[in-house]
Amino acid sequence: MRGLKIAGWVVGGVFALVAGALVLAWALFDPNDHKDRLQAAFHDATGRELRLDGRLSLSFVPWLAIETGPASVSNRAGFGEQPFAALEHARLGVRLWPLLASRRVEFGNVRVGGLRLHLAVARDGTDNWSDLLERLQADEAESTPVDAAETVELSMAGFELADARLEYDDAQAGTAYALQDWDLRAGALRRGATFDVETSLDALRDALPLGRFELHTTVDPTQAGQLALRSTTGRVALPREGRDPLVVDLQAPTITRASASRDITVEQLGVRLGPARVLTSLAIAQGRSGATTRGDFVLDETNPRDLLAALGIAAPVTRDAKALAKLGGSGKLRYAADTGLQVDGLDLALDDTRLQGRLGIADLERMALRFDLSGTTLDLDRYLPPEAPAPPPAPAPKGVPPKEPRPALDVAGTLRFAGLTVVAVPLTQVSAEVRVHDGKLAFAPLQATAFGGRATTNLDYDFAAVTPTLRLEQRLVGVDVAAMLGALFDVRQLTGRGNATFDLTTRGADGAALFANLAGPFDVTVTDGTVLGVDVWYEIERAMAVAQTRAPTADVVNHGRTEFSRFATRGTLRGRALQNERMELLTDFARVEGRGRVDYGDNRLDLDLTARLLKTPSGRLFGMKVSRLQDAPIPLDVGGTLQEPKVRPDVSKLLQAVAKDTLKQPLEEKVKKELEKLLKF
Repeated sequence: MRGLKIAGWVVGGVFALVAGALVLAWALFDPNDHKDRLQAAFHDATGRELRLDGRLSLSFVPWLAIETGPASVSNRAGFGEQPFAALEHARLGVRLWPLLASRRVEFGNVRVGGLRLHLAVARDGTDNWSDLLERLQADEAESTPVDAAETVELSMAGFELADARLEYDDAQAGTAYALQDWDLRAGALRRGATFDVETSLDALRDALPLGRFELHTTVDPTQAGQLALRSTTGRVALPREGRDPLVVDLQAPTITRASASRDITVEQLGVRLGPARVLTSLAIAQGRSGATTRGDFVLDETNPRDLLAALGIAAPVTRDAKALAKLGGSGKLRYAADTGLQVDGLDLALDDTRLQGRLGIADLERMALRFDLSGTTLDLDRYLPPEAPAPPPAPAPKGVPPKEPRPALDVAGTLRFAGLTVVAVPLTQVSAEVRVHDGKLAFAPLQATAFGGRATTNLDYDFAAVTPTLRLEQRLVGVDVAAMLGALFDVRQLTGRGNATFDLTTRGADGAALFANLAGPFDVTVTDGTVLGVDVWYEIERAMAVAQTRAPTADVVNHGRTEFSRFATRGTLRGRALQNERMELLTDFARVEGRGRVDYGDNRLDLDLTARLLKTPSGRLFGMKVSRLQDAPIPLDVGGTLQEPKVRPDVSKLLQAVAKDTLKQPLEEKVKKELEKLLKF
């Protein structure tokens, strides 16, 4: 019992002695008296000037701790007077007993406030930090290795960085980046134990905000040979002028980095933007030419209109209100600095259309996009704006200021669709070579099955011009003419199979203006067809009856159609009208030729034609023999509408020919009878 009392007195005496020593040291030792020595030692170690402008304070209970006020480190020579680093205040504390008793260094919460770090690259490529690293590495190489048995165990109760700012100014590249309002908190740091990290900051480029970034993760160093981040969540708030920031949420269960290879694996990274969510797993491998990223992604089905609303973009008004309702997809991606971004196995679904294939961006800065895509069926008309009255042809621009330069797109690839509907024209087996370069879009060519025939289109669209211009070369072979005219002009009065060529140009700021301003030559040929709504032979007979003040005989029937073996026309399209310079209609009884105007904009016909009889129906025309009327010209004036054409024959010349034939008939009969008498002898 007496021994325990003695031991207690000894321990108490030791604590009293230590406490007294600490109190005496606190009373007699002022760290501010040693600023010059500290600054000189820092200069000897780094070659930089350390300024301790604030007061230093020292405390012993319950921690051995030092606090400092404002301090700064000078910049490298040639980088100006701005300090390389500065801070407003800092505190570092360490527990005494573990340090004295078991060579354990247990830091308390390390706090740094108002840190300012300025990194810079000069025009010649030198920087203001590599000299510090070289000095530190040299000192480390010269230091004596510590025996493993004497290794000091380090730990930290936590780390806090508040209101920090990091600047990076690259004079070579002409850009400047900054991280400001940077707060960082780390949990207890111990060898072989996990710890939490939470940080938030604002990023800027050339003084313009890039976004607000927030991150929370658990750092796991417990697995040999790798460092892992667990349960990582983050948020990026991208600024938008005049609107709330665009928020992107991130989540990743596990991110690992192999210590030896420095390869990184990201498992099940989820990125959410409004209603849209992309899930991806990535593997980042380090190589001689840089890092290569591979992975796959899945875009969960979402509503494109809701996504556009989240982006602050007004959804387009479409002809079909149900369009832009579903969007989803998947694919495999690869990225490397030398090859760019590649997406293989792409499988996208927009509403009822599925698009598959591959695409790549070889140069992200130039957005050099290459693709090879195949789709099911796509009805483009669903996504067009509601129909509006066509505007008048645009006048030639005068004194129009130049447009702002547009991004230099570089796009090339192949598109294929099983079915495509454009301006009510149904196309199948569609393939197109697409090129966008120097402000011009080209399809060279676009091929498709259309109206039961084959269509080939070469298109050049200069959208960078002051007024966008378009050139269209169209070739149609073996098409169903009735289906084509019905789809394009709502006209179905002409049937048959035909070929057509168009070489058109136009200009305008939108689709309606481009359509209204189409102009250029055309050539159309149709075989074995029918003109519906008019019977040309009936109109000729009716005109004859009117001219003779007689009524058509009962056996004259209006069939309401004119069959032909060939119809051909060529001319010029201009101002929503076809100016036919040469027309030809070949029937079994006549050849019709002429010229005229078909105005499908105002739905009017104005044709000046001439029919020449090749043969006439057997018998007589109103009781008169017409065997000698072949090749007699009959002018035809065609008017009315495309749906109800009106044919008005001018039969005056035909009547003159009939009259001559009638006068000759008695003489011919008499000569015939005399010849018959002679032959009997």
